Amino acid sequence: MRRTLWALILLTCLSGLPAAEIRDGQLWLEIFLAQAEQFTFSASDAINISEQHSVLQQAYQQPVTIKLVKEHEQVQWGLINRVEAVNVNQSGLALEEGLRESFQWNEGSLDIRYEKLIFESKYFNSKEEAEVYARQTGYPVSSIASIPAENNRVIITAGDKKSYFQLPLKLNCPGNLLINNELKDYSGSFILKCVRNKLVLTHQQNLEHYIMGVVPNEIGDSAPLEAMKAQAVAARSHAIFMMLSNKHHDDGYDLCNSVHCQVYKGNYLVDESIIQAVRATANVIMTFEGKVADAPYHSNCGGKTDCSSIIWGGRNLAYLDCVSCHPELTDTDLTNEVNAIKWITTSPDSQKLASWEKRTLIWQRTISKATLANNADMCYLNSMEVLERGKSGRIIKLRLTGNTEKTVTGEYKIRQLFGGLPSSLFYVSNAQKGAGKIYLLPDSVQIQGKGAGHGVGMCQVGAIAKARDSWTWDSIINFYYPGSVLSSEWLANCHN
Repeated sequence: MRRTLWALILLTCLSGLPAAEIRDGQLWLEIFLAQAEQFTFSASDAINISEQHSVLQQAYQQPVTIKLVKEHEQVQWGLINRVEAVNVNQSGLALEEGLRESFQWNEGSLDIRYEKLIFESKYFNSKEEAEVYARQTGYPVSSIASIPAENNRVIITAGDKKSYFQLPLKLNCPGNLLINNELKDYSGSFILKCVRNKLVLTHQQNLEHYIMGVVPNEIGDSAPLEAMKAQAVAARSHAIFMMLSNKHHDDGYDLCNSVHCQVYKGNYLVDESIIQAVRATANVIMTFEGKVADAPYHSNCGGKTDCSSIIWGGRNLAYLDCVSCHPELTDTDLTNEVNAIKWITTSPDSQKLASWEKRTLIWQRTISKATLANNADMCYLNSMEVLERGKSGRIIKLRLTGNTEKTVTGEYKIRQLFGGLPSSLFYVSNAQKGAGKIYLLPDSVQIQGKGAGHGVGMCQVGAIAKARDSWTWDSIINFYYPGSVLSSEWLANCHN
């Protein structure tokens, strides 16, 4: 049945949008875990399942399978005419009426704002149809949004018993949850919702417990305590910065659990030292010029960190400038090809390093010239020329010459070009020198390099080394993010 304009006005992503909130003085988030047509859940303890907006609840002692009931096409697409800010605290208005959540930074604190999307009366069965109509009528393509159907239902099967529930569902499990026959270190509260005809499972966690699930999976569970504390502050700052980008506000969650946001694995590897590191820095984030400072980090800078403007473009940020992890590099210009190669071939001191740290310190790779040509979409290759290196010595621009010439720009693209290198701080060790800065490539290209990751912000190996040398967590933060300001007041004034 065709929806009326009034239904379109009230209806947004009713069962699909995240619901961050301030509860008991803490920020609670929904973290993406998985997406599927159906889920099977089991646990050593009972799983309590309830409709999020009703009193209907059921406890299951045995495995349950939850499948979306597709009685009709459940995703429609519409054109947003305008967006209206809504006060969720006003009398008679509840989140279940269907609102979109967005995050903004306002006078030193985080604001969680809710918006009502006002759609045009015309809607479409696919995004492609909506795009065609938008171009024909002059609407921006960015105004297109999905409109999930009302009253999405799922069927829950446990043994020979079946029940119907209305989404979104809340799942509570005191022990670790087995998801689709894979044991995961996730426990507590989960939300199951429908987003674009798929079931999306999120973990409902407060910010501090989320950071506990990030720290050991980013810097390791054996790092010194002060390095863990620095990682917690960087991870917390990065999380808030990512939330403020609102990149996931139409996906059904606040943050994802992969490297796009940060690697999150629930209780996996969380121990007393992790808990202590997070609690010792509770609510502390970095700010710069009154705003949340992004806090990128990486495994190993290889000697020097790099500038965000060089690696990713955009304006130069003073707190994401180049610093020397190794004091002997302070006066060394690694943008110079000769200096960069000399540093890459210098044997590092690795006596105090863990095995994973040693692997990021210096490495070798081999790729055939034919494979390299294929990766560059070229028929064949003859030579390579390094056109530009960043302050860390990472190659950010090079030229390949063969049946044609191809210039590749960007450290990540260059790493992928050579088969997924740990970093772009490398040189071809068996290339013959040609005219000028040109290197003739052999059939088997041997690569020697240092470092791992993009090189911007905190070097985790460097932070660990400094912690071993008795640096405190705040001195580590000040070293890698110079000019940033530590703040814990942003949450006190935060409201939704």
